[in-house]
Amino acid sequence: MSNTQLVEAIYDFAEHQRLVLGRSEATIKGYTSDLLDLAKTIDSFSSFTLPRLRNWLAAAVAEGKARSTLARRTASAKAFSTWAVKQGYLRTDEAAKLSSPKVPKHLPKVLDPKEASAAMDNAKSADELHLVRDTAMLELLYATGMRVSELTGIDLHDIDSSRQTIRVLGKGNKERIVPFRVVEAAGEVSPHALRHSTATHLLEGGADLRVVQELLGHSSLQTTQVYTHVTSERLKKVFNQAHPRA
Repeated sequence: MSNTQLVEAIYDFAEHQRLVLGRSEATIKGYTSDLLDLAKTIDSFSSFTLPRLRNWLAAAVAEGKARSTLARRTASAKAFSTWAVKQGYLRTDEAAKLSSPKVPKHLPKVLDPKEASAAMDNAKSADELHLVRDTAMLELLYATGMRVSELTGIDLHDIDSSRQTIRVLGKGNKERIVPFRVVEAAGEVSPHALRHSTATHLLEGGADLRVVQELLGHSSLQTTQVYTHVTSERLKKVFNQAHPRA
């Protein structure tokens, strides 16, 4: 199989990720970028072997690529290899034995409730109409913990004002219903920081971890558990500041 055919297979793989698995465009873009880079080193499926894959990753190490980049490249190669076996391009899943480098987990930035409240009052917009829109968007992000991609995909018919719920289409085209409340919220912070803050504030207020998982649309409870670490760190900080013998 020529390099041209390999590249065509990469784009077919990308379409499979998009149409069948419902992957996000960011994930698909990352996969495609990595695999096209791989195609510069491995020019055919007959050359798609474990030693060649390791050489490709070793070259990235020599170039000083970050661990997160190496982990993503490994994930891209593994996903493509598994797909290629199912499509009949490979006899064996060559990338299955690749080991992913461990990427240190960074706790997400979280606002305290006062910062979140102040942030909502500081929306910067060109005119009054856009100010109303932007403030509403900030409040929805903080009230529901939804992703920006989910927010921008909402239509008017998705909003049930009487029940105060919104129908949201999340990752993998998974639909969920989330409640919204009237909130005050946010300055120059990222929308993702608002999502992190929502989860953390709910857990600090006594919300069940699985309830937060459902609200955020996480497929795995393990993903939601990162916020318990954030909450733990914040509780330690409060304890150290407030306890007389800390």
